[in-house]
Amino acid sequence: MASNDTKCFPCREFLGYGDCEGSYLQTYFNQSNMDVLSRIVTFVGGSLNFQLRFLRLRTDDDRKRFIEFRFKEMAVWEKDKVGGCGARIASLESQITELKASATTRDITIASLIANPFLGQNEHMTFWVE
Repeated sequence: MASNDTKCFPCREFLGYGDCEGSYLQTYFNQSNMDVLSRIVTFVGGSLNFQLRFLRLRTDDDRKRFIEFRFKEMAVWEKDKVGGCGARIASLESQITELKASATTRDITIASLIANPFLGQNEHMTFWVE
């Protein structure tokens, strides 16, 4: 198990350890990807699976395009096996780079980003853009 000084996004409120209080990923998105993500509505830590869903992306011929990226990361208590936050953030950055590259229009409009936790046996997080 991770110690209380772990610098990773799952926070004490959900997992009982870690000290970033869920703000690490918010800070990353807000500072590095504001050109893609218009705003963070909320982020809740403690997920094993993540799914990024980007909806209503307009192409040059004015069609709605649905782009979905999925990736899996181990929980913070196994972070040593997968490289920890650095690997997770690199994975997120790769997904966003692919999203940018796949878009055919110069102005992708994103109205909102909503993070919804679905807690269960296979925990995951869904980010939607509408």
